[in-house]
Amino acid sequence: MIGGDRSCCVVAAIPSNYSYPKSVAVARIEPDGTQRWASADIPVSELEAEKIAYLVEGVDVVVGMHIEEDSRLAYRSCAGRGVVKWRFTRAVDVGSMAVGYAHALRQRGVFSSARSGMEPPYDPESASRLIGVDPTRYDAHLTAAGRARWTIALWTRIVDLNRTDT
Repeated sequence: MIGGDRSCCVVAAIPSNYSYPKSVAVARIEPDGTQRWASADIPVSELEAEKIAYLVEGVDVVVGMHIEEDSRLAYRSCAGRGVVKWRFTRAVDVGSMAVGYAHALRQRGVFSSARSGMEPPYDPESASRLIGVDPTRYDAHLTAAGRARWTIALWTRIVDLNRTDT
């Protein structure tokens, strides 16, 4: 499970050409696997901003594909609505984890560049494909909710591979 024995949030934002995102999505995942979602197109209404802030409030871990950018854009879209509750103690960048994991698998001989058709350095999308999660299946570039679902699938895959590897 993503958060283990703690609640966590998956945050995703689809960037625009401006300093605000086109859309944001947040999924709060409880230790029992229960998921609660909030997503919004920009501009975010006050009610949507409150829902997003409510889901993030009190979690220790926030997870994202590009967590620094996603959390900044999501926070910015909510802060403009007077919502200031946005504190967490640890951020996990799943995109970077996937790249590192793909490099480690390649070094251990799990796959070769010739077989995969991809050469390092990997980006999160190619790394995701190498370890078995296709981002296009989740509309990861079209919607923030799709990007959040891709993040959850990729995190789950990395954890599952790690369990079978030990």
